[in-house]
Amino acid sequence: MDYKHLLFIALISLVACCTIMALVWLWAKKIKNAGVVDVFWALNFPVITLITFFLADGFLTRNILICSIFLLAELRLGIHLWQRVIGHLDEEEGRYQQLRSEWGDKADRNFFWFFQFQAISNVLLAVPFFIITANTSTQISVLEYIGLAIWAIAFIGEMVADRQLAAFKKDPKNKGKVCDTGLWYYSGERLS
Repeated sequence: MDYKHLLFIALISLVACCTIMALVWLWAKKIKNAGVVDVFWALNFPVITLITFFLADGFLTRNILICSIFLLAELRLGIHLWQRVIGHLDEEEGRYQQLRSEWGDKADRNFFWFFQFQAISNVLLAVPFFIITANTSTQISVLEYIGLAIWAIAFIGEMVADRQLAAFKKDPKNKGKVCDTGLWYYSGERLS
């Protein structure tokens, strides 16, 4: 494994993500809604995936497989967040309002660094991905096939849970309530 090449891919990804987040910060500052960071945090992963696909020197079949499933999952999350956040640009999410209030006149500066740390977290979370795409072995192992099966189950589960949550939120009777139906029944307090 060529660690210098892995570092090169990570640095290119970091520059790309930090640049994207600086541009998003400018937009967020203009519209006074830092919640857009969530969308672009998710959408930075497809950027990293494409950079890695074109620059990684691992086994091509493995890279096509891993990059394809990463792109599917990342775009699903990015589109989901886009629909949630972009539909309410005039209304900043509560946690970001709280930060803006706490930071006062330093909010713009602090949000800039917050956005940059989100870009750094994108790259740190992608380290296992960088390592997988550097694997030059021409044999896909049983563990990799098992990982693919687990990913497929999780991907389908996320799509189902997102639809169930959207349906729950559409019902006016559920305003202010926590979704505890469908797959959401198995999350939170019920498991503790």
